[in-house]
Amino acid sequence: MIKTFLTGRLGKDATLNTLEGGKKVMNYSVAVNVGFGDNASTLWVDCAQWSEKTGVIEYLKKGTLVAVIGEPSLRTYQKNDGTTGASFALRVDKLELLGAKSESTTAQPIATNETSDSSSLPF
Repeated sequence: MIKTFLTGRLGKDATLNTLEGGKKVMNYSVAVNVGFGDNASTLWVDCAQWSEKTGVIEYLKKGTLVAVIGEPSLRTYQKNDGTTGASFALRVDKLELLGAKSESTTAQPIATNETSDSSSLPF
């Protein structure tokens, strides 16, 4: 199993979906800066977090700085022009909110994932 650790800002407010059987999933996209100088770019990561405890969603607003740990996957899809596209996705195990868009990147954490023991987070 591969675990990936990312920090970045949410591209839009998180959404909450309830599936058959009552399972809930929060979905959000995280913008991650990759590369340096002229090679710098933004990688968008689609995140899915399965949980019965979803109170943290009120803090998952566009621009919020987050740290996430999860299992990565590469999804392929058919584009409108008939070509194949790919997107990077992460099934989130742990989430930590690091601050709102207007706050400094050195802000203290304001909330943690309710679905796991935050004392085991490596950050």
